[in-house]
Amino acid sequence: VIEVAAKGRGVIAPHAQLFAFAQAGFDVKVSDNGLSITEFVSDGKTKQANADRSWQFTYKRKKDVRGDAVLKFPSLKSGIAVASTEYQHYQDADLIKLDAKTAAAGVALKTATGSALRAATLAVLALAAAAVVFLVLRKKNRQTTAPEAALALPAQITPFSVVAFLRRIDRESAAKLDAATRASLRQQIQEIETAFFRSATAPANAPDLSAVAQKWWLAAK
Repeated sequence: VIEVAAKGRGVIAPHAQLFAFAQAGFDVKVSDNGLSITEFVSDGKTKQANADRSWQFTYKRKKDVRGDAVLKFPSLKSGIAVASTEYQHYQDADLIKLDAKTAAAGVALKTATGSALRAATLAVLALAAAAVVFLVLRKKNRQTTAPEAALALPAQITPFSVVAFLRRIDRESAAKLDAATRASLRQQIQEIETAFFRSATAPANAPDLSAVAQKWWLAAK
């Protein structure tokens, strides 16, 4: 699973217009978390929007593909103006930054057998479950009247999508949550990261991701 988050001025286009994400040897399913207008900026004559948008790209190796493979991050299509790009991946429960050269090389997926398979699967998951942040700069003279998108539950419930959803609530709904509730929200994020990112399989007492997302969605409404 590779997560992509974009920030920009103006309405951020759908993923098909922004990214080259198809990869030989893999099927891919894309979940769009929707457009969120964070604020409107006016110069007295026109009104422009600052917006966020995020996606989850879930790759699955094709059945007839054998041997080692490389999973690459989605890349921006030519002609897209970019202010800056940041790549990150999970190492245990921590997000580690990657330089552009390392990110461009992709994540090597090695075949393994026997007892080594479980460890290899965990390592691939930790690396491939990367958060990729693209800061996309739209034309400054573009005017928009797009309505603010409501906070929606993730289209696909995964540890990564739920953590991203909770971080969005922490970032965007601070005014609706008191200090104690925000502290509880951050503790919930840590619990999910500890349960799902530090072991090959989720423990029996791992948080119910659907229930967690529903709980905090209601709290932020």
